[in-house]
Amino acid sequence: MTDQEPKRPRWLAARTETGALITGIGYTVLFILFLLIAVGGGSAWNVLLGILCAVLAAVEWATYVYWRRHRG
Repeated sequence: MTDQEPKRPRWLAARTETGALITGIGYTVLFILFLLIAVGGGSAWNVLLGILCAVLAAVEWATYVYWRRHRG
């Protein structure tokens, strides 16, 4: 028999700790970029994209914390 991966919660976005870290950093950078554009006179789309990036970054950072706690 082959070893199967343990079941992981459905809300986890990344499959590995490193993937969650890289993606979390990327979404955080995009959030800051859209925030700066919106403050500098951007449109409502910049605000909406910034909010979307903030939500996605939060999910990725939560995934990263989950993988850190459950590695082993």
